[in-house]
Amino acid sequence: MNLLKTALGLIGYFVALTNGFGQQRNYHPSMDEAAVTNVSADAQPIKPLFDAELTDVYVLPYAGAYYLTGTSPKGEIHLWSSPDLKHWTKRGIIWNKPAVAPQIHAINGVFYIVYAKPAGGIELLSSPKIDGTFSQLSTLTAEGSDPGLFADTDGSVYLYYGDGWLAPLSPDLKTLRQEPKKITPAPTKKDKNDEFNFPFTFKRDPPVTDRVGKHGSFLTKIGTKYYLFAGEVTGRMGLPTDDVYYATADRIDGPWSDRNLVIPHGSQTAVFEANGQLYATFSGNDPGAAIQHKPALLELVTNELGLLLPSANVVLEKGVVGRSKPLLGNERMRDPSVTMGGDGNYYAVGTKDFGWVYPEGGIEMWRSSDLTRWEPMGFVWTFAKDGSAWMKNTEHKRGDRKMLWAPEVAYVKGNYWITMCMNMGKTSILRSTTGKPEGPYQEIATAPIADGIDGFLFEDADKSVYLIWGDGNIARMNETMSGFAEPPRKLKTVNNEHVGYEGNCLIKANGKYIMTGAEWNGPLRTEGTYDLMYAVSDNIYGPYSNRKVGIPHGGHSTVFRGKNGQWYSTIFGNDRTAPFRRRLGIVPLTISNDFTLKPQE
Repeated sequence: MNLLKTALGLIGYFVALTNGFGQQRNYHPSMDEAAVTNVSADAQPIKPLFDAELTDVYVLPYAGAYYLTGTSPKGEIHLWSSPDLKHWTKRGIIWNKPAVAPQIHAINGVFYIVYAKPAGGIELLSSPKIDGTFSQLSTLTAEGSDPGLFADTDGSVYLYYGDGWLAPLSPDLKTLRQEPKKITPAPTKKDKNDEFNFPFTFKRDPPVTDRVGKHGSFLTKIGTKYYLFAGEVTGRMGLPTDDVYYATADRIDGPWSDRNLVIPHGSQTAVFEANGQLYATFSGNDPGAAIQHKPALLELVTNELGLLLPSANVVLEKGVVGRSKPLLGNERMRDPSVTMGGDGNYYAVGTKDFGWVYPEGGIEMWRSSDLTRWEPMGFVWTFAKDGSAWMKNTEHKRGDRKMLWAPEVAYVKGNYWITMCMNMGKTSILRSTTGKPEGPYQEIATAPIADGIDGFLFEDADKSVYLIWGDGNIARMNETMSGFAEPPRKLKTVNNEHVGYEGNCLIKANGKYIMTGAEWNGPLRTEGTYDLMYAVSDNIYGPYSNRKVGIPHGGHSTVFRGKNGQWYSTIFGNDRTAPFRRRLGIVPLTISNDFTLKPQE
């Protein structure tokens, strides 16, 4: 098994390397190679450098010091300085007319400020002193926003602005030397919207090829490569998240690489080097950011594929989910399920790393008395010992390896049950033959009980038990739990939508039924978030209310009630901006009087 893991890892790594920039798209978003965030054990939420309302933050390193400016609420251009990026001094207002996204530059001994007018158009100022009196040098364009200057190593100076427009300036910097041209990504020939069958099979999302971002461009050179950063407001987490993407080129006139997500919630950024470390500015321009409209810095690092991402020591997202840490150390797990058993302990199962693969795999279980310290119980069910004939004899229709997915543990009718599914699209139910959580477990039927995946058992107040699976299928179990007592139905919202396309869970709180499910939010699956959605109904069969995002990055989770009536949910990290990937996490929940479900701070 270890040899198989090693082979899979090495092949995946070399496939990625041969695909060029953007190669992370060939990985499932939950894999570490695709990570944009990866919060360390001692990570802390990003903190403002000082207390001032500021956006579009820009930092100029010059003569052993650092100078900071940005867009202020009233529009004047303020200046701060620091000797070490930690201690900042207000230098005053250096321009008192309305200015948006100002940048300050030192070029050939002269200081320049470039900014956008509120109604559009780009102005250039100059001064012999960085904190002196600036005067207008030129109107560079009648339209445009978010401007910057880039001085190349050959002495050429360029104006860039908006979503990636670029034009060389005249030697006196007063006019454009050529018409602006748009910087756009140029995907590699191998980067196509097709099936990528190894190590996971899923339909690829087409890469964005008409832009790096939609606003707030920033151009710089790191080493021998040109980097263009730009912001774009997307729908990750069901919020207007203002994220930063970047692309690279060996020449300023391209071709430019695929774009890559680099700073979640970053908005307009500026990137610079100080003491051998790469930094990016951050101001928190969206409701999911850890800070709001404050000047901050974060370190940028490179991963094993050479892609830029934030340091693991900083948390950029607000809320308990963004700060969450995994509970089982390095144990890999997807689709985690937790229930409180009849003995007052909690029991957890999940799609455990490569332990789910037929015929070597099975279902492992963990036990905890406090949801913090977990004791491994080993395998409670295996293909080799406990697998039924249909599991062993049915082949995957595409010839893929057979896999066990999404086991769910439940304590209902005074016994322990595990629902499980196979990647052939079949769901079965296992019953503990001893009434103990460790089993042994036996299948309730000689054939799958349902077509579809992600089964979940729910016991109502009247002791009726229901199976929910797929994207909202439901059927009541018979009294002996040997099969269905009714034909399956489909649960829908008032808008005839599913609550989630997979990973459904059902609970009852204060007399209402709350159904949860997993859904991708954002422009692309590989750039979006795998969130837990929820909807509410007076009747178990619906209709359910409009669905809402309950837990960002929550996705396929199990909501369960713990001791003292506290609600919790599992999370495992299935997207590139989750705090961790493929590990067990648990967050406390609140369910308000108006049945709003959200993480509890």
